[in-house]
Amino acid sequence: MLLSIVMLLTLIWLFAWHFSMIFASLLVMSLILGVLGYWWYRDRPTEMKYTKWVMELTAGWITVAIIANLGAFFVSADIVPDMISHRSFVYFIGFPALA
Repeated sequence: MLLSIVMLLTLIWLFAWHFSMIFASLLVMSLILGVLGYWWYRDRPTEMKYTKWVMELTAGWITVAIIANLGAFFVSADIVPDMISHRSFVYFIGFPALA
């Protein structure tokens, strides 16, 4: 059930990103990380839940930022062939990740 929610949110995120809705994209990404955090920590003891959750959420955001910046660099530096647009590049990464 939670995996289905994450997959649906990922599709919504791709559409928000496609239409350049930055705030909606960040909001949906936060929801995805929140659902994944809930799924990961729902059966852990309370005293260790929140500190590790905040640390891993922060690490997740840093990872997302690094990957996004590397992707933008590869596209802008013509490392990715010109025939593949930036959005197509993200779709080639995003849709297989759902499979």
